[in-house]
Amino acid sequence: DTQRLLSEAEAEAEGLRARVAELEARGQAEVQAAATQTEAPKPKVALPKLKAGAGRFPGQAGKEPLQGLGELLAAVGPPPEEVEERARLQARVEALEAERGEAAAAAERRLRTLRQQHDKVTASLER
Repeated sequence: DTQRLLSEAEAEAEGLRARVAELEARGQAEVQAAATQTEAPKPKVALPKLKAGAGRFPGQAGKEPLQGLGELLAAVGPPPEEVEERARLQARVEALEAERGEAAAAAERRLRTLRQQHDKVTASLER
């Protein structure tokens, strides 16, 4: 009976470990997908065009040239949709990591409880 309980506990722990591994793989895949999507954002304007336009961008005819580095970076940075997508993917990764941690902790607690029960039964049978 004790051996059966222990084998059931080990089988359950193995199932939980498989679930944790699955969550880790899914999280890694989403991290890689997010990294490839935002690794090298393409500038909206090529640098030769920027130099030739003396600080002006297409569609800015008659407007003041960009004054600061911050404005320049904002003009050639990733579009807001990409920034939002990256933030969403990062939040998803963090949620999956938290879920993985909770599943692993639950599996360890369950296994520890079953081992304690096994030890109690074994000790009572040895008396």
